[in-house]
Amino acid sequence: MNILTDSSTEVLLDAIEINYAEFFALYTDVPHIQRHDEPGVLRLSSNQPADYLNTVLRTTLENGHAESRIREVMAGYKTQRTSVRWHVWPNSQPADLAILLGGYGLQCTRSIPCMVLDLATMNVPIQPIAHLEMILVDDLPALYKWMSPVAYDLFFCLAYEMGLSTTSPVLHFLARYKGEPAATASIYLGAGVAGLYDVVTMPEVRERGIGSALCTMALQTVRDMGYRYAVLQSSKMGYRIYQRLGFEEIGRLLHYNWYDFYGDF
Repeated sequence: MNILTDSSTEVLLDAIEINYAEFFALYTDVPHIQRHDEPGVLRLSSNQPADYLNTVLRTTLENGHAESRIREVMAGYKTQRTSVRWHVWPNSQPADLAILLGGYGLQCTRSIPCMVLDLATMNVPIQPIAHLEMILVDDLPALYKWMSPVAYDLFFCLAYEMGLSTTSPVLHFLARYKGEPAATASIYLGAGVAGLYDVVTMPEVRERGIGSALCTMALQTVRDMGYRYAVLQSSKMGYRIYQRLGFEEIGRLLHYNWYDFYGDF
């Protein structure tokens, strides 16, 4: 187990990017999704039109070859008639990747905070919540319950493949409130850090601290395993919650999308 201890921003940004790419590359455990680990580009493709299944996860291209590779990748997606999502990280190469993507018709649609937490300094909520039960998912019945807030059959397939093996790098956590599924969280262990994903709270039980409590349980679990840093990409809704837990923003992930199925490049 290689645990990251370097606190430099550059190294942590690399770890965030690699952890995220490795986690989402596990979609290839789901039928009809292909992983393409090509020189300078890690990407997924699918016969489904959703952009998150036809996505470039990492880009490390040299300046002289970037434009031709972008054109090749986009031409392949164009043939499949799919939407495309291209991830642009703070450390993506070349440095002008966003500008090059704009030249091929992709537009920036989201700017997502990349956050990191030193687990030794985590703020732990001290107010207990009545009628709340939190568990690590380790069997199929619990996995079905875990799926209730997430509500995607595709995620079920993925979760089944990744989350029930004792050697899996993925851990799933479920909160039940008054006996009913209320919130989920997942951890992916990769690049020496613990990535926090799939944080979902049912709308009818929000604003009660349930999501924070479950995230805290998940983070305490990996801290006890010896991990130093936890990382995530925050939604607007979750940003203040993660700040209260001690997460700090250190960069931005940009989504560049292409939706014009029949346009020219």
